[in-house]
Amino acid sequence: MVKYLCKRNQLDYAMEYVDGMLKERKELGAHLLGTLVPALCEHHVKKKNRVWDVFDLLVEMKENKIPPDWQTINVTLCFFCKIGMDRFVLALCKTNRIEEGYELHRKVSEILRFSHQSGSFIHLICALVRSSRMDMAVDLLINMQKKDMDNLLARILSLLERQLSYSGPKIWFFNFFINGVGNAKNPELAREIYERMKRSGISPNVTSDVLVLKSYLKSGRISDALNFYVDIK
Repeated sequence: MVKYLCKRNQLDYAMEYVDGMLKERKELGAHLLGTLVPALCEHHVKKKNRVWDVFDLLVEMKENKIPPDWQTINVTLCFFCKIGMDRFVLALCKTNRIEEGYELHRKVSEILRFSHQSGSFIHLICALVRSSRMDMAVDLLINMQKKDMDNLLARILSLLERQLSYSGPKIWFFNFFINGVGNAKNPELAREIYERMKRSGISPNVTSDVLVLKSYLKSGRISDALNFYVDIK
């Protein structure tokens, strides 16, 4: 039935048919979804936006532990490249589908070596912070460090300033940033954020001190850790 509807380009009916199966908790086979996903990708037009349909079906495949075949993978990746991965991640953030945007960005980065220099990366981190998903934001910062980005200091401080313009200086926010770059073994950046917090008129708390101390220790900078300990003491 799904194959027949796809051949006749009656994709709305095909989606309704699949939705009905999902509501009835019927099992979705790989062949069924492997037929519908490429059809949606190939018949994507500007008035009728198939992005959400494709993404929702991929999520269904993941949740039902259905591995996509190579045709489905190839067509879907071409589809995402064609529409622009940015705009898609940004759209997910704007519609409050933050976790889906995070997962999509992470997966596509692994497969296509998607550039962290794009705007989607900054938008995604800001959306995660505003949604109190600091665990994911920190994970992305660590991942950014591992990719050896150029001008890492300037980029993270720019992100810090942008977020401060949204919510104003808050100690928990600085602490999350210190924790993130500390885990990424960049104690200089952790200390710079710590000092910037003081310049913003916020007195560091014990958590702030411990996080900076840990950033030195994780990087094997024992003498710097001792000097910092003496300073805060």
